[in-house]
Amino acid sequence: MGVRWLLVLPLVGLFAACGGSSHPAAPRAATPTPASVTTISWSFWGDPQERSINERIVNLFQAEHPEIHVQTRWAAYGDYVSQLKQWDAAGDPPDVAFLSDVPPYAESGYAADLSPFIAADTYDLGDFYPQILDGFRYHGDLYGLPRDNDTKVIFYNKDLFDAAHLPYPQDGWTWDDLRRDALALTSTGGQPRFGFAFEPDTWWKLWVWQNGGDLYDDPVLPTRLTLDSQAALGALQYLHDLIYVDHVTPPYAQLTSSEQIGQLFVGGKLAMAFGNHALVPLFAGTPGLHWAAAPLPRSVAAVNYAGGAGYVIAARSRHPQQAWTFLKWLLSTKGEAIFTESGLIVPSRRSVGNSNLFLQQGVPAGARAAAATPGSDGPAGLSPEVGRVFISETERGHKDAQFHGYLALFDAVNAGVKPIFADGADPRAVITALTPRINAMLGGR
Repeated sequence: MGVRWLLVLPLVGLFAACGGSSHPAAPRAATPTPASVTTISWSFWGDPQERSINERIVNLFQAEHPEIHVQTRWAAYGDYVSQLKQWDAAGDPPDVAFLSDVPPYAESGYAADLSPFIAADTYDLGDFYPQILDGFRYHGDLYGLPRDNDTKVIFYNKDLFDAAHLPYPQDGWTWDDLRRDALALTSTGGQPRFGFAFEPDTWWKLWVWQNGGDLYDDPVLPTRLTLDSQAALGALQYLHDLIYVDHVTPPYAQLTSSEQIGQLFVGGKLAMAFGNHALVPLFAGTPGLHWAAAPLPRSVAAVNYAGGAGYVIAARSRHPQQAWTFLKWLLSTKGEAIFTESGLIVPSRRSVGNSNLFLQQGVPAGARAAAATPGSDGPAGLSPEVGRVFISETERGHKDAQFHGYLALFDAVNAGVKPIFADGADPRAVITALTPRINAMLGGR
């Protein structure tokens, strides 16, 4: 689904009036001369659509700030971190970088502490979701600002629910409800269909949290792995059984990416899909697909994920003040609105998330007027509720543990639990074997 720039440009003016950090561009008497223009660099990853959005953002920023020229640097997602290290090693780090998992970059000295800039500008952080903002802190200081959140929901095919005479999932539904619906919606006939698909890699941790468990005994100073608790083992067993006992979920080989799950869903081979907002443009652009979204089901607690990508300033930037001006613009309500309108993200600002720009994602343009009529939610089956589900789930975000070496340690844990999903291994046996190795790693940090 293309970016609707004719829609965006009027809307960004509205967002500038919403508050936050957007400010009207100051009038300028003359175009700056080349000698007065400062060039900064901005690095990011992304597919062609995201790259196109970023290039448009640069053009809009430079129209307001002709004294700053922004050079873009792109690398494929899988190569991005190594490319960033190469730029830094060569003494030429991008002034502003798009990153996730920011605390290690603060610890290594790559990212600059934004506290002095925030204090000098009395920059208001109140519009950001605090649980997302906290993921960019290190030792209490802020080393970046978030663009988005990787909020997860359950998408469902309304026609398949109707055909099975099942009520649609609602806030407060449970793991038992999900399993019951998945069993009813799974078909092994002429056109096989699975009831539910989820991403086991990494995201098994969400289910552990929902069941009242956690990965470590302390999120800041952990001493041991706690996946041997009944809560954690119960969550891993539940996911294992969806694949290998109930057979309502595709084999692991079909669950390794969100794109795979999305294609199963739009192809009618899947009734319910775990995923994030990046799937909305695909679903909204599929003719004849009647879909909606529900919160994650709960067990002991209603929990989602707090964490996404955002922007940092290189500590060795030659132009930190200009980089801060650009970063502020990227994360202003105006900058957030431009990327939000693409349909790819859940914004990090409450004002943008609660706006029609986000809540109307997936609603056909011709139906928006009806959806906006006072006292009406618009025609049945449209998607304003999808946005509301994402916003309510964002508020339930749970932050990852953050300690020295936490990314490498989680990679080891994630690889260790993989046999549960990839091979059908017994969760208790897997965790019993994994725990001493991870505890030794924790003790050796």
